[in-house]
Amino acid sequence: MTWLHQWASHGIKRTGWEMDPTTALSGLALLVGLVLMAAFYLALSSQTAVLGRRLEALESQREALQREIARLEVEIAQAQSATAMMQRAQEMGFRPAQEVYFLAVPHWPALAAQAAQKEERALPPVIPPPTGDRGS
Repeated sequence: MTWLHQWASHGIKRTGWEMDPTTALSGLALLVGLVLMAAFYLALSSQTAVLGRRLEALESQREALQREIARLEVEIAQAQSATAMMQRAQEMGFRPAQEVYFLAVPHWPALAAQAAQKEERALPPVIPPPTGDRGS
């Protein structure tokens, strides 16, 4: 025994309870296992909290976008209303039609079947639009 060991242990009373190295290693392994489990639990719970906050932010953003979409849909509906369209048309110089003229197009694809059935009937004459001076 070295003098340092004798000096350090001379005042220590030995008890009947001594731990063998296998038990000490088992206890240390258990302690390390518990620490690792606690670290894993803390990492998992912090990651869950971060993802929860991110989810809340995304849900808030989605709700804001849905409100914006609803506002824009209302704005579009108001802009496409009949009164708004009439007002814009009048501002651009359009007026309600006084006389309406129709022009028949003989080779129009949508009318090809009808034109084949009505070949014997003459097309109505095209009436030119009125000019500015009606009296001459």
